[in-house]
Amino acid sequence: MKMPRPKKEEPMSLTTVYIPTKALEWIRTNSRSIAGFIREAVVEKIEREQSYQAQIEKLEKEIQELNDRIKFKRMKLEELRKKKEEYERQQRLMELRERIATAIVNIHYTDYLECARDLRELGRDMEWEEWRDLVKSVWDEVRINGF
Repeated sequence: MKMPRPKKEEPMSLTTVYIPTKALEWIRTNSRSIAGFIREAVVEKIEREQSYQAQIEKLEKEIQELNDRIKFKRMKLEELRKKKEEYERQQRLMELRERIATAIVNIHYTDYLECARDLRELGRDMEWEEWRDLVKSVWDEVRINGF
């Protein structure tokens, strides 16, 4: 059988290949050129593998992008949790200040230390100094306003 000439624009290499007899018979019965068939098969195989590699790379890139988005979302979530925590702390302080002010007005303590000791249970999650300073600041506000 005559071998077709390679295309001039594409360099070629001459090789000898062993292929199964059954495959060779199939190529011949389907009136195909053995060399052309093998060339096409090699090109198709390379394209398929490159396609797989391209798909793998694409998926890896998508996974990386998703991981980056997850990381960003986790940072946003942590930031939001901190804001919520700060907001809740501020709300608790406002409530404590209102309760302390009500107690100061209604109970008539002699000084802020007596008030701080009496209401200590309200500020059980605070250090004594922090609690005392909070009561003093409310005491001063209430006293300035004339009570």
